[in-house]
Amino acid sequence: MLIKSEGVGRTRRAVLRTCFGTIGMLAGLPVLAACGATTSATVSTGSAVTAASVASTAQSAAVTAAATTAKAATSTAATASAAPASSAAVGGSQADVYFVSRDNPKPPALAALIKPWQDAHPTLKLQTILGVNDAKLATLVAAGQQMDAVAWYQTVRTVNLGMNLLAPLDSYVARDHWNTQQYSQAILTSVCSDNGKLYSLPYAYGGDAPFGMVYNRTLFQEAGLAEPPSTWDKAWSWDDFATAAGKLTKRNGDKQTQAGLANYGHYVNTVPLVWKPARWLQDDDKTITCDSPEMINAYQKYMDLVLKDKASTASPGYTAGKGDPFYGGVAAITAPCCSALSYATSMPPAIDWGLAPMPKGTVTSPDVQAVYCGLGTLGKQPEAGWSFLMSILDKSRFADAVQRQPSIPADVSTWVDANFKQWPNSNAKNIIVAGTSIALAIDPIRFHPKYNEMDSTIIHPAWDSMLKGTESAQQALTRIKGPLQTLANS
Repeated sequence: MLIKSEGVGRTRRAVLRTCFGTIGMLAGLPVLAACGATTSATVSTGSAVTAASVASTAQSAAVTAAATTAKAATSTAATASAAPASSAAVGGSQADVYFVSRDNPKPPALAALIKPWQDAHPTLKLQTILGVNDAKLATLVAAGQQMDAVAWYQTVRTVNLGMNLLAPLDSYVARDHWNTQQYSQAILTSVCSDNGKLYSLPYAYGGDAPFGMVYNRTLFQEAGLAEPPSTWDKAWSWDDFATAAGKLTKRNGDKQTQAGLANYGHYVNTVPLVWKPARWLQDDDKTITCDSPEMINAYQKYMDLVLKDKASTASPGYTAGKGDPFYGGVAAITAPCCSALSYATSMPPAIDWGLAPMPKGTVTSPDVQAVYCGLGTLGKQPEAGWSFLMSILDKSRFADAVQRQPSIPADVSTWVDANFKQWPNSNAKNIIVAGTSIALAIDPIRFHPKYNEMDSTIIHPAWDSMLKGTESAQQALTRIKGPLQTLANS
C-alpha cells in the first residue's frame, strides 16, 4: 500500500491484503504483496499436480488445518534436505524436480530460463507450479507437495515459523563456493537468514520505494527550483525536501490543484526508514518501540508535510482528480512501489522525468524488499534443486525472466544499461545501482506473524487518525504501544 492511498484510495497492495489477510493470519503468515508478483497459479504440462487439482484442493482444505499440517509435514523432511550429497549426485533416471514460485514468468521467458538447466540434466524433468499465493502455498505444503526449489518473499523466519518451508543452504554455499558477498549483507541477515543459518538467496528486489523518488523536471522548472540531488551521498535533507514539496504545490483557493508530493512508499516502513534508529519492532521480534523519540519525530515530520504544509495528495483539499497524479502531471515528486522499469514503461511520453534519492533524515535508503530462492524442506531432489537455483541465479537470470530489478549490484548495472536506454536523462544508473548497494532492511514488524492483525486493528486506525489530524504522532504512537506489545507477546 502506498502512503498516498490512505488519503485518496486503496491500491493493489491494500486490496491483496484485504483479500488474503484472514488466510495469512490463520496460516501464521503476514500477507505482504510481493511487488509485481502474479497470484494465478499455473502448473507445467508434465506436472503431477494440475491447475484444476490445485484449485480444488485449495477450495476444500481449511486453511487453519493447512497451516498446522504444513508445519508438521515439513519438520521431518527438513533434516533430509539440509545437507548436500556429492555435487555429482543429481537424481535418478526420469526423476521429477519441482520448482514452486510466487513469481510467474511469461511462457517465452520461462522457457529461456529453464532450457540451459534442462539441457544439462536430461534424466531429470523440471515441473513448475507458478503464481502461487499465500493460501495456495499453505495448501500445497499441507498436502505434502514435493518442492525442491522455492521462490518466495517475506523473511525465512516468518515462513519457517508458519510452515518450515525452507532448508539451510550453508553447506551447499560452502561446498560450491557461491559468493554471498555479492549481495547486500543487511538483506542476507534480515531476510534470508534465521538463527545464524542461511536459508535463501535473493534473486530480485521489489518494494514500496525501491528506486527512490521520481520527479517531474518541467514542474521544477516552472517553480524555479533546482532539480533534486542526483546521487545518494548528496541526498536532500528532510527539511529541504519538505520545503521543495511546499513550493511545488499549487492551490486555487481552498483547492489544491498540484501537489509537491504524491506517493511516499509505505506508511509502516518507509516513513521511519530514513530516521534510523526509528523502529516499530526490534530485531528480537518482541520489543515494540513505536513510542520512541525517533519514531515520534519521523511520523510528525511527515504529518507536518501533509497537514501543516499541505503539500501532499493526502492533504486536505487535494482535488486534482483520479489516477496516478504523477502520470497526470499534477504531482512533482512521487516514491511509488514495485519496479522502476514498470513505472517508467507506463510513463506518459510528455513527462520529462528523473530519479532522485530518498530524503535524508539521519540516513537515506530506498525501501526495498527482497524476493528469494531456496530449497524446499519437502524436496526429494535437493541436489537437483540446488543446481537449478545456481542456474537461475547466475547473472540474475530469474530476475530478468520476471522483469524485476536484480539484487546484485554488478548485475543491476547491466540491467539498467539494457532496459533504460530510451530514458538517457533518467539518472537510473546513479540511483538504482547505488541504491541496491546501500539499501537498509525494512522494519521487522512487516514480517511478524501477527503483523496483519497489528496493522488492521491498531496501526492503520492510528495512521488514519494522524492523517485526519485528530491525534498527533506522539499521541497516536504512545497510545498504540501497549496493544502492539500485547500482540507481540502473544
